[in-house]
Amino acid sequence: MLKGFLSTGDANSPGNYGMLDQAMALRWVYDNIEFFNGDRRSITLFGPDAGAASAGLLMVAPRTRDIVTRVIAQSGSALSDWALIVDRYRAQNTSRVYGQILGCSIESSWKLVNCLKQGRSFFELGNAEFQPQVGLFPWGPVLDGNFSVPDEHWYEGWQQIDWHFLDHTAEYLVRNKKFNRGLSYMSGVTTQEASTLVYQNDSLANRGYIVDNHFFDQKVKELVLRYNYTLNPIGIYNAIKYMYTHWPDPNNTDFVRDRYIDTRVGRGRKNVGKSVPATLVAVEQKDVPATLVAVEQKDVPAT
Repeated sequence: MLKGFLSTGDANSPGNYGMLDQAMALRWVYDNIEFFNGDRRSITLFGPDAGAASAGLLMVAPRTRDIVTRVIAQSGSALSDWALIVDRYRAQNTSRVYGQILGCSIESSWKLVNCLKQGRSFFELGNAEFQPQVGLFPWGPVLDGNFSVPDEHWYEGWQQIDWHFLDHTAEYLVRNKKFNRGLSYMSGVTTQEASTLVYQNDSLANRGYIVDNHFFDQKVKELVLRYNYTLNPIGIYNAIKYMYTHWPDPNNTDFVRDRYIDTRVGRGRKNVGKSVPATLVAVEQKDVPATLVAVEQKDVPAT
């Protein structure tokens, strides 16, 4: 994730390298699939979770939306809260925290990127860890359309390359019908979306996967660390803790577990059509033929 999405929120490291790689691969498929008896008019993108978000972003991105005709998205979409980093200061902050861990100067984006590129080994870059962890997805696609153009000394040949991937949010692009008019879209979600996060957490294994207040407090602090460029991180921590505490029974571990999952995937919104991001795509694409089917399925780990 790091090398594909490291962003300083400016032209020194715009980010989205992973998405640009996918876009290039997709364009190659479009240009060459007929040599393998394939149909370039029937390209299907399929993925779960982050893969669903990637498929959705490629569906609306200017460089690929003309060739994407089918999308299958499981447990996520380009409209998921975690699918796109819109706040450039959040992207900058995550990169600066990462640079500090590796002992790099964060005085400027240029110094940070130069240190990571020339002063640290691949092993060091890959093994540096946030303590505590910085949210569910520290790195990811960013909104890069508002970054300034680099100067002529950025690197040789940059003028010939369009390194922008997305200049508007996916929600804006969907609302304005910026996708292939022949698009077919299939999506699905579960009733306990992302509950596998609990069972995949090694620190909970020896405690019977019980999410108590102490564990939840640590996770709230992770969120605060992600946004530590704000003026009052302690106040933010207290506000989040207050909002997600079940005051009638603060020690109810079932409720604490559900609220923990909510903070990770953004399921707290209750209004119809907004509670599950994948559903919002179907709602917005009113002129795209759709069949909605509800089958209850829980998100649980395989045994």
